[in-house]
Amino acid sequence: MDENSEINEEVGVETDAEPDPEIVRLVREIKAVRDELEELTELEETLRLELIDVFKQKDTDYYEGSGVAVDFYPAKTENRLDTKRLREEDPDLYQKYVHAVERREHLRFRKID
Repeated sequence: MDENSEINEEVGVETDAEPDPEIVRLVREIKAVRDELEELTELEETLRLELIDVFKQKDTDYYEGSGVAVDFYPAKTENRLDTKRLREEDPDLYQKYVHAVERREHLRFRKID
């Protein structure tokens, strides 16, 4: 496969016509941005997990200082369907539809200078 065929395939052109340099440039830039975004997203997740570990090790759920304010919310299980009225009026129906939901631990950044 020659370079033009590869470029045409990359931009979705199914012809042997010469590729449009502007389209090719933009497609390649978008691909580079997507690749970089994927790498940055993975890095952000790694750092987020590391920060969660620090909060757990320090046995705290918030930090504020040096221009940074962060709250840590540990994972927990919640009942989403937990209305007093349904429980009182029809306990059998309540039991049929109530379910436990795991809530993922998360962080909230309140301030970053």
